Amino acid sequence: MVVQVGNLYGHPTAGRHWYKKATNELLEYGFTQSEYDHCFFYMIEDTDMLIVLLYVDDIITAHTRGTS
Repeated sequence: MVVQVGNLYGHPTAGRHWYKKATNELLEYGFTQSEYDHCFFYMIEDTDMLIVLLYVDDIITAHTRGTS
């Protein structure tokens, strides 16, 4: 979970600061950042995959659940 303290909206670099914070949190949580597209993060456990696309201050998530 990403918790932002303070107000970034209205600041010229608000999106960049949020992106850096979210990226650090995802990496600490165990996600891997794609070397080809730095907006693409993924985590694979057994047959499950969680994908996070993070662009400035927008997030898209997807999850696959494999069969065991």
